[in-house]
Amino acid sequence: MAMNDGVVVCGGKTVKLMQPSIAAKDLNSYEDLFANLKETVDFFVQHFFKRQTALELTNAAKLAAPFMSGLNDACMKAMKDVHQPITEAGLSKDTGNVNMNGFGTCAESLAAIKKLYLKSRELLCRN
Repeated sequence: MAMNDGVVVCGGKTVKLMQPSIAAKDLNSYEDLFANLKETVDFFVQHFFKRQTALELTNAAKLAAPFMSGLNDACMKAMKDVHQPITEAGLSKDTGNVNMNGFGTCAESLAAIKKLYLKSRELLCRN
């Protein structure tokens, strides 16, 4: 999204989710790319929290995770599921399943973009 004017392919359809400040055709430096990437990450974080709020409302009523709960000391002590508020342990929010996959790939991709596109111009972006 940072290099494609906020456009992604989702379910076979091209969708514009946001508009980064710097158009793809105007990306001339790593700083430009990183500014767009920061906006893209901020966009996803905002939408993640909206999703998480909706999940907190439904998970407690509709979702159980007995194996994950069995590995959590606070859950075992309170005899509650991990998706239930455990106020005795100070856990009033459902943490859901925050996933940190992809950050290594992102770092490697940024390094490759910096070297091959922005510095040596060995690769060119196509629209």
